[in-house]
Amino acid sequence: MSNTNAPFNPFEKGNQFYKMVTDPGRPKKFVTPTELWAAAVSYFEYVVANPIPYQVYTRYGKLRTKYKVQAMSVRGLCLYIDMCNLKYYKTLPEFDAVVDRIESVIYVHNFNNAAASLLKCRIIASTLFPERKRRSR
Repeated sequence: MSNTNAPFNPFEKGNQFYKMVTDPGRPKKFVTPTELWAAAVSYFEYVVANPIPYQVYTRYGKLRTKYKVQAMSVRGLCLYIDMCNLKYYKTLPEFDAVVDRIESVIYVHNFNNAAASLLKCRIIASTLFPERKRRSR
């Protein structure tokens, strides 16, 4: 007599249909490292071309706007290219150099702009070194 409380299972005991799957999961968004680099360059160009307006004022009867540099981030890149994160690509040996270069470009951009007082130094330091925790006083 079968157990009537058991959940419905349409598969027979011992089936191995899972072995017939040739490519489990979603395909990679970027097949080659050059595609990933091209998408990252597109993000870099977008950030540089779209500074953040922070002050609107009038001078001599004309409306003027002051802009601030937009900070780059890995998370911003992932949002721009519609991806969750770069951890998967960093584990692949052929993508490792490209991901390191992307992180280096973001680091240098943020560091140089923070050093020139175009970005807030504390905010940039916390994004550049997330493993460092602030000491309590």
